[in-house]
Amino acid sequence: MPRRIELSSVINAPRYRVWAFYDDPDNLPKLTPPGIHVTLLTKPARPRAGDIVSLRIRRGPIAFTWDAKFTDYDPGRSFVDEQGRGPFSFFRHRHLFEDAPGGTRITDTIDYTPPYGPIGWIADRIAIARDLKAMLAFRHARTRELLETA
Repeated sequence: MPRRIELSSVINAPRYRVWAFYDDPDNLPKLTPPGIHVTLLTKPARPRAGDIVSLRIRRGPIAFTWDAKFTDYDPGRSFVDEQGRGPFSFFRHRHLFEDAPGGTRITDTIDYTPPYGPIGWIADRIAIARDLKAMLAFRHARTRELLETA
């Protein structure tokens, strides 16, 4: 049974601007927490359903390739990427953008199954869930910083 993590925030910027920022794969490194290094290996100019973005991710001594396939794409409103190659047994990330009082509500929903069976479930209790929550919080704060002041 996959686990779910969800975070919503309101960004004081119009939806078209927030969408344009997230629709550009070159902005992904800007949304990556310190200590995690992301290199874009392959990417479309603007992702659409069926496209794949390949990343090299390094955190300390651990490095891996992550292929994210865009399985759903609703321009200006939402997109979904799912892990093809990567560390999780299953990973699906839905990004939703809605008009809200004060700007744009971003809702990130991650459904995932930790890797490595029982060991992965233990790692999830110790670190994985915490790290995913921290990553989403960083992304929302960084989005606010980059788009509300520009």
